[in-house]
Amino acid sequence: MVPDMMHTFVIFRVRPNNKEEFEAIHRRLLAHTCGMPGCIEVDVHRSAREPFEYMVHGRWGRARPRWIGHIKRGLSSATYCTAANRAA
Repeated sequence: MVPDMMHTFVIFRVRPNNKEEFEAIHRRLLAHTCGMPGCIEVDVHRSAREPFEYMVHGRWGRARPRWIGHIKRGLSSATYCTAANRAA
C-alpha cells in the first residue's frame, strides 16, 4: 500500500436517453484523469442490476492536494455527468 493513498468513489445515475453521451464524455474525462500526477488507477463499473448506474473508483498516491485541485477546477466527473444530464 502506498502511504497517504486516497481512494475516491463516485456513483452516477444517468438518464437512459443520455447513456451514449455520458459514456463518450466520461471516456474523455477518464483519459484526462488517468494522466494526472498521482493517479494510480481509475476503474469504471456499470451496475448489473441498474444498467444506467455507474461507479468510479480512483486510487491516488500522495496526490490529495492535486486531486482536490482537480475538483475545485470543475474537472470532476460529476461536472461532466451534470452537463450530460442537462442536455436532455
